[in-house]
Amino acid sequence: MQYALKERIGHPDLFCGRETEMKWLMEWSSRIPRELAKSQALLGRRKSGKTAIMQRLFNVLWNQNGQVIPFYFEVKDKNMWLLEFAKSYFYTFLSHYFSFIFRKPLPLHSNYWRWDQLIQMAKRHNNQDVISEMDGFANYIKNESAEEAIELAFGAPAGFVGYTGKNFLVMIDEIQYMTEYIYKDKEETASFIFQLTHFLYDLSYVETHGSASPSRERANIFWFLISKHR
Repeated sequence: MQYALKERIGHPDLFCGRETEMKWLMEWSSRIPRELAKSQALLGRRKSGKTAIMQRLFNVLWNQNGQVIPFYFEVKDKNMWLLEFAKSYFYTFLSHYFSFIFRKPLPLHSNYWRWDQLIQMAKRHNNQDVISEMDGFANYIKNESAEEAIELAFGAPAGFVGYTGKNFLVMIDEIQYMTEYIYKDKEETASFIFQLTHFLYDLSYVETHGSASPSRERANIFWFLISKHR
């Protein structure tokens, strides 16, 4: 198996004793293309192996090269301006998407590529909807429009469902830190309050436009969230 995402556990053979969990997750993820799966959350104490399971699931799905594109993002336990958080999230999402599409392993010491590298991949991919999303995001960054940037970044997986016809599995590690360490302002004086329930509900839907008025439809995007149990 090729390890597109470097696993924190170290040598892949150190991942052991998780046969039951992985069997269940593989059965669950196989139902995603048929829209028969439900989003899941994994709770456990610190150092109980949650991250290892999530990263291995990413690599297994990446190697399957099927209808489910995995996206793994780890929220750090450090203060961060909302705009920088949006950049980290969107860069990581794009990198994992292009890694899957082009069968290209991710950088060893980073979960994402530089913006100029992502631009080159987008041009090679030649999907005008994807390029338009990236142009819009770059404009928000230039104008320091943090809330618009985070809305676009978080909405990207659902939007890409319509652009690509693929299904996305969004895996967020340590999601509870989103409510503790993200700030609205560059000076880190005003916390940005994530309402996680509304966040997950809203970003699983995509705007559709046709001859009638715009509407919201459920996108085939699924969440696998992990959080440490205090």
